[in-house]
Amino acid sequence: MNLTYRLSFKEYSVMCKKLNFSPTMDNFVYLDNYLEKLDNSNIQIVKSHKFFSKIKKNYVNLIYLDLYTRLFLKQHMIRYQLNTIIAIHERDVYEIKKITNIYQGKANIIFRLTKLTIYISFTFLTLPFWLLLILVSYKINDVLKIFSK
Repeated sequence: MNLTYRLSFKEYSVMCKKLNFSPTMDNFVYLDNYLEKLDNSNIQIVKSHKFFSKIKKNYVNLIYLDLYTRLFLKQHMIRYQLNTIIAIHERDVYEIKKITNIYQGKANIIFRLTKLTIYISFTFLTLPFWLLLILVSYKINDVLKIFSK
């Protein structure tokens, strides 16, 4: 499998949903051009990076991949992709207004911090089970490939 930093529009849309952004074609084109430059760079890819890059980028997997790469694999391509999406959307005036409107008011901030604490705690506690599930499904797929030949 050839690893690439580039995303499809569908993957970009799922990542935007996870980050609470609205995906647009303009931002996607800008993102695609930037990630293409990263593809052409000489960044070393570690074996664990290859494994985590094969995981399908759906909403649930992105929750765990975001946390895992934030804590343990800071140089992983998913980190670059997520951080680039955030940077691109922060330059958009509409997105900035949406972000600032979400975080106004003391009660709202306390509520959002409590919600975030519960969310991160749950994700952190279930991370080992998710990793085990991904590893088992990966091994089962390998076995099925052998028997299907």
